[in-house]
Amino acid sequence: MKKLCVLEQSGTREDPYTALKKSLFQTADCDFFRLNWKHTDDPDAFIHAPGALWSEGRSLLFDAVPKTYDYYMFIDDDIHFHHSMDQKLDRAIIGLLDEYQPLSASFYCEQLWGENPITEEMRSTKRAYPFLCLDLQLTIYSRQFAELVFPVPFHGSDRCMWYAFWLANKLNPGKQICYTEIKVTNDRSEPHANEAVREYRQALVKMFNLITRDKSFEWTVERCKQENNALFHQDPEKGSFDFNLDDVQHYCDWESVYIKHRSPQKNFFHQYVIDPQLRTML
Repeated sequence: MKKLCVLEQSGTREDPYTALKKSLFQTADCDFFRLNWKHTDDPDAFIHAPGALWSEGRSLLFDAVPKTYDYYMFIDDDIHFHHSMDQKLDRAIIGLLDEYQPLSASFYCEQLWGENPITEEMRSTKRAYPFLCLDLQLTIYSRQFAELVFPVPFHGSDRCMWYAFWLANKLNPGKQICYTEIKVTNDRSEPHANEAVREYRQALVKMFNLITRDKSFEWTVERCKQENNALFHQDPEKGSFDFNLDDVQHYCDWESVYIKHRSPQKNFFHQYVIDPQLRTML
């Protein structure tokens, strides 16, 4: 059984970036699937969903693929990987995941806001470290955690999946891990099809506080940076970690109407209940 499923979404077609990633991740140990949110004639796409929001793209991908992999790695189309390990990339990633068995994970990217407190010199001292929140350009979830956080309850683009970072941190802060032996870069900056909803990005994180038990967490970039810096000085945990719905319910109302009506794409409930609430939070 293959261990890793790599899920890419993009608005390009016949893209050399995609061809490269397919060569890296369609292997004996890994599968690669792609969604196109702009074109309907992308020969590399598993799903064509013109106009899909960023969160819909990830939700649709997870909904469609088999739930048999140990880990699911979600990537934007402009991610490049860099490493000097003595293994092919897919095996190197699987090896790190098997060693630490995280709920949620990512790779070091010095370009991004979440890494600002973590210098290259600091990074070089650790193979891996816990974090609170990083850029959503690349996220890895264990199967159990992915089945918990998808589909996305509040659809949008920027910050719409910060709740998954927060929840992993609450369940076990040592099980949300940034790896440093593999680095990533974001090699182009192009708008997603859902750029029009970026104005809602702070409202989206406020929406999640509707179902949290503790309303005191401040959903700000600066708070995330501070937490990342503090967590860097702790060690990540190795070994297995299981949780159940009672553990989740301790931190969030996972029986709320917002979770019960989740859908991979915006539906009647989003249109008439969630979207009006988002507008009031702007």
